Amino acid sequence: MLKLQRDGLRLELNSVLAANPSRAPVEKKLGAVELEIQAIETELQRFESGMSELRKLTEKHEAEKATYQRTLDGVDQFNSALKPLAEYITVLERATPATEQVEDWRLPIAAGAGGGGLLGALVGLALSLLLVRSPKPPQIPAAVV
Repeated sequence: MLKLQRDGLRLELNSVLAANPSRAPVEKKLGAVELEIQAIETELQRFESGMSELRKLTEKHEAEKATYQRTLDGVDQFNSALKPLAEYITVLERATPATEQVEDWRLPIAAGAGGGGLLGALVGLALSLLLVRSPKPPQIPAAVV
């Protein structure tokens, strides 16, 4: 935009020089226009780096956006490829009849019952030995002389 303004001022300057043969007012106007052109060029240089940075970041954003979109498209294709496959597998899968596995629990239950009975017997024996003691034999009185 500033470039267009600068170019417009230069065209105006050239048209003024061509139309007016008297040089004094033209020289005065020429100096003012030249100062305005310099101000616009410095402003243009100031914004030039920012504009180039903006262009670079815009291009980077567009590239990353395109990569992201390709990734999403790949995920959508993968999901759409798996969806019919899962339905096809579920159609072919047969249900098995319900069965009860009785062999698996008999041995642990029997071992637990035997171990518990043995432990109970040992605890009972220990308690009976501690609580029920045989009475001391009676003392025979000594003979009196």
